[in-house]
Amino acid sequence: MSRGFGVELRRLRVREKLTQRQLAELLGVTNSYLSKLETGEGSPGEELVRGIAEQLAGDEEMLLVLAGKVPPALAERAGQDEEFARFLRLLPNVSEDGLGICYAAALYHQVPPR
Repeated sequence: MSRGFGVELRRLRVREKLTQRQLAELLGVTNSYLSKLETGEGSPGEELVRGIAEQLAGDEEMLLVLAGKVPPALAERAGQDEEFARFLRLLPNVSEDGLGICYAAALYHQVPPR
């Protein structure tokens, strides 16, 4: 698991002035699990990432990317473009910085499928 997700989770939680315990209760997870997520030791599922984004007013798609998940907009594009789908399958091997660059390029630079 990338520490980038944990760092962003903590930043958002602190911004909203919530303790780990308070956020864990809101999300329906244990305090120890939330702590593991913040330190990069855990890997959240997509539904939990969406819940975190909702509770903390975070960018859902960026949180999904940081958590190693494929955001819906990218998944839809992959369904239309096999070359792009092959590219997405390589993402687990891309650095966190590279992942952010790929995300921004794929989502905001609209290249028509072939």
